[in-house]
Amino acid sequence: MNNKSIFFLSIFSVALYSCDLFSVGSYPYREEYVFNECSEKELIADLENLKKEYPDLSLSRHPEFKDSYTDSRKLWYSFYFQNVNTGTIFKTIIQEKNKNETIIGLVSICDIQDLYNWKEVNHDLKGDSNRNVKLEFENIVLSKLKRKYRKRTFWENVGIK
Repeated sequence: MNNKSIFFLSIFSVALYSCDLFSVGSYPYREEYVFNECSEKELIADLENLKKEYPDLSLSRHPEFKDSYTDSRKLWYSFYFQNVNTGTIFKTIIQEKNKNETIIGLVSICDIQDLYNWKEVNHDLKGDSNRNVKLEFENIVLSKLKRKYRKRTFWENVGIK
């Protein structure tokens, strides 16, 4: 192997390794669920109604978990859900990607008994633990919505459809 090959292999290795260290954008590790033909307002209304229909999902006794826009720019609408059976709190964000596509992003989780130890989905959680958290969220929240959704693929996230 010549010096040029070693150099490029080294650069590639560093770039690949750094992808886990430096992630771009807000909530870079979120798991995205895509809702087609659905506006952000419609999805927010559906989730608010879901919490009314299933009050156990709500964290109404914890004012620090208020569902709202995260800042004045209104880029993300945050929702918090809980699974009373496991004591898990789910942080999600809602964002309208375009006129035909709105996403729910599963961002992180924590235990109701340990509110200062948030774990990011697809980053802090690994393997079966990560898979189980996503399945738990899909079962207790997404399956109760009366809308079809699909998971956003890795390739869509990097701009290749």
